[in-house]
Amino acid sequence: RCLIEVCNEPNGAFRALTQWSDGCKVTRLTDAQGLVGHLGKSEAKSALKSPRDALWFSCLCMGSPKAQNGKEASGLETREKYPGHWSRFRTLWNAFEYVASHAIARGCMVFIEWPRGCAEWRDEKVVRFLAKHGFVFVDFDGCMYGLVSINPKHAGQPIQKPWRLDTNCLQLADTLCRTC
Repeated sequence: RCLIEVCNEPNGAFRALTQWSDGCKVTRLTDAQGLVGHLGKSEAKSALKSPRDALWFSCLCMGSPKAQNGKEASGLETREKYPGHWSRFRTLWNAFEYVASHAIARGCMVFIEWPRGCAEWRDEKVVRFLAKHGFVFVDFDGCMYGLVSINPKHAGQPIQKPWRLDTNCLQLADTLCRTC
């Protein structure tokens, strides 16, 4: 059993061991090192062999919450804050599609996770891929799953964090669906 996690940071959520971690090999491919290169794609493809394996994709989302809900996604402030974002995103998405298609053909679980209002959900290639493979989406809020602030000023207070997950794993979609 393995999990290939494509993410922004070397210390993401899946690094923490849980009661379900036993026997699962987690490989993290960050945007900086990861999936785009030949070695990253080869490593991911060779690990994704069966329905017990999973590919989790959670790369940098475009902009602020305002940008994510479309109110300023094309504004100068957002473009300056993330220069070259869409070019990097397309490169990473193409690599993800290549590996995800391999994973889907072998019955592996595939997950795409971004904030609910993220502009990438509306990208034409993303929309096409999700429709082609019959993915289902589920919205959930972090506060419903124990997400709390670590900021000393608000430590322990629930954080809503509105997420969306698109997946070919219907069992998780049926389970991970609580919103506040």
